[in-house]
Amino acid sequence: MFSEGGSGMEIGKLGNDGNQTQSESFVPYKNGVPALRALFELSAQIQPLISALAIRTVKGDDLWMSMHNGCEPMVAIHFTWLGNKASAVDPVLSQVEKVLAKFGARPHWGKHSTMDPKQFLKRSYPRLDDFRKLAEKLDPKRKFVNKFLNDNVFV
Repeated sequence: MFSEGGSGMEIGKLGNDGNQTQSESFVPYKNGVPALRALFELSAQIQPLISALAIRTVKGDDLWMSMHNGCEPMVAIHFTWLGNKASAVDPVLSQVEKVLAKFGARPHWGKHSTMDPKQFLKRSYPRLDDFRKLAEKLDPKRKFVNKFLNDNVFV
């Protein structure tokens, strides 16, 4: 089943019943086709666990902590996995993320990932130290900091 909308195309069973896990990675546009070809090699493992796959392009920006930082366009590869138990998809998602890492992938901050944030934060966000300093200046009491940020950014 194909459904076109906006700048992306979804493949799979469309709809959202809330019984799912979502993950998304962003690769530089120049690496998009090779990354998708490499993912195709995992299709036998991915297919039984997937509800939908969306691929879209995203304009780059210059925001320090944006997943699109670097001012070059990115290809977003979004997976909607069947079931809401992340542990069921983690072994395959780990394989997917290892493949995509070879192409400079950055996982979505707010979606499920098996990657250790400390492994990709410094590599993916060259202005991380500037962000920390600015955040400490603007939010010294850490009112706008959550557990993820405490555990991975402000360590």
